[in-house]
Amino acid sequence: MKGGCKVKICGITSVGDRNTVADLGADFFGVIFDVSFSPRSQTLDSAINLLTDPPIPGIVLVYDPDWKDLNRLLQGCRPYGIQFLSPAPQARLASLKKDFPELALWQSLHLPEAHGAHHEVQISARFGLASLLAKINELRSQGIDLVVLDTVAVIAGRTRYGGTGRVSDWSLVRNLVTQAPLPIYLAGGINPGNVREALSTVNPAGIDLCSGVESSIGYKDPLKVRDLLIQVRQWEEAELHKA
Repeated sequence: MKGGCKVKICGITSVGDRNTVADLGADFFGVIFDVSFSPRSQTLDSAINLLTDPPIPGIVLVYDPDWKDLNRLLQGCRPYGIQFLSPAPQARLASLKKDFPELALWQSLHLPEAHGAHHEVQISARFGLASLLAKINELRSQGIDLVVLDTVAVIAGRTRYGGTGRVSDWSLVRNLVTQAPLPIYLAGGINPGNVREALSTVNPAGIDLCSGVESSIGYKDPLKVRDLLIQVRQWEEAELHKA
């Protein structure tokens, strides 16, 4: 393992939670901006407030964004990066790289939950290793800096891209981590109880989680965040002793 495992706590909805996860040792925090299917989504003003002068780098998450509003946000607070939950047009990515050269560009790719309905059929048809590697290579050529592998699931009749609390096929993700040309973060269903298994199975560059450290939707539980970070750092220490 090189450089340890980065931890991003997503779905931040208050300055208090932002500061708490920073104090406890998270590396990044995420703010969901104008995403209709997310109960943690923030308005333009609230997102700018959360992403202004943060103690750790902030990532803004968008899905099929209104590009004028996104530009207003970027001008208003200059976050560390953008995480696209949906595909971003190549022309838009090029424009962002030109106008905000310091901005990190992350892309989420969504896998079906492990052992879900028609899981094996979906994996073989659309989510095979070769097709995912081809997609990640394409993203790299378009200027994407990092890929987050998350879970897509239907919850209460609505398709949710991330924030599902559901686990994907970690063995597939492990193979991607070893072969992909970009850093891979693992997301989807990670919590203090399974994070060490996730890290041992996948060995990602980082993890990205939301509901796994909440007391209720949109409210982070400091004890869960602390416990998760303890587990991550203990795993890192054990890996160093193996080297």
